[in-house]
Amino acid sequence: MEVSVVIPTYNEIENIKPLVEDIADQLEERSFEIIVVDDDSPDGTAEKVSNLQESWGFLRLVERKKMSGIGSAHRRGFREAEGDLVVQMDADFSHPPRYIPDLIDAVEAGADVAVGSRYVEDGDRQDPLHRRVFPLIGSYLYRYGLGFPVKDFTSGFKAYRKEVLEEDMDNSLPDGFHFQAASLLRIVEDGYDVREVPIEFEERRAGDPKYSHMDLVKNAGFFGKKFLERNSKPIKFGAVGATGVAVNTSILFALTEIYDLFYLFSSAVAVETSIIWNFLLNDYWTFASSGEDSLRSKLTRLGKFNSVSLLGLGINLSVLYVLTEFAGIYYLISNILAIMAVFIWNYIGNVAWTWPE
Repeated sequence: MEVSVVIPTYNEIENIKPLVEDIADQLEERSFEIIVVDDDSPDGTAEKVSNLQESWGFLRLVERKKMSGIGSAHRRGFREAEGDLVVQMDADFSHPPRYIPDLIDAVEAGADVAVGSRYVEDGDRQDPLHRRVFPLIGSYLYRYGLGFPVKDFTSGFKAYRKEVLEEDMDNSLPDGFHFQAASLLRIVEDGYDVREVPIEFEERRAGDPKYSHMDLVKNAGFFGKKFLERNSKPIKFGAVGATGVAVNTSILFALTEIYDLFYLFSSAVAVETSIIWNFLLNDYWTFASSGEDSLRSKLTRLGKFNSVSLLGLGINLSVLYVLTEFAGIYYLISNILAIMAVFIWNYIGNVAWTWPE
């Protein structure tokens, strides 16, 4: 068997026959099978496929007893597939079968996985505008928030070498729509060759969309989890910095308003106290495994952290002054930009010097 095409279905009775016909036309010169994984569709999709099997020997049906999620349907279809190359796609014609040969060609040219992409050159979307917004946002988040090279990370139109599925598609992957991103993340992290093939994503021909608001929440949750996993240190560093601001402000207020000390002296004490506070939290939490536990080592790190932080304070004042006085930017906006610059300086400086890997 050269090619297996896996199609999850739920209430796709109007689409399934023309879709199978179209796929068969695209693969007529190859040995192929089409595997429909149906999740107990109440509209009779499974019965329709069963009837079609009488005249189409290449068509296989996997019936499941309940709606268990598109991710688990794909995994089940992958286990059933006998082809050396496996294509996954939706049943609603949003993934036009005419692109199947392009995906197959990309794999046969050396790719481990070919992704039908809406966001590369010559790719496009023809579905309603309101259905384009969140996938486009997701694409940018995965690319720039997680630093992965694939532009269409949520695409459900792909072709795989069978070996990739045998290695990476286990039951630890999600059952829902976020399976698309989760499985591709794993594939990229494992070093497989992933290439994008431009497609024109089209509007569903018949039936109702299955993607719900809850699926959007799950996708967002999955991204958030991965973002925290991959960016835990800067997030922790920022959280510690926020507590340091609270410490600084509280001490400044107490010394100035309650003990009637000169505000600049109060500020100096508040700054140094918040620096020590931030160091202790970062040393114990953010960079817990990056330094020795001896008192001498801790004092050395404190000195380095103090130096980086005080230089950061100088950078803050300089950026604030230059942006306000010379660039004409409103001082509160200048202050926000200065804080961002100092955060980057403090994090990079401390990672490179105070807590080097």
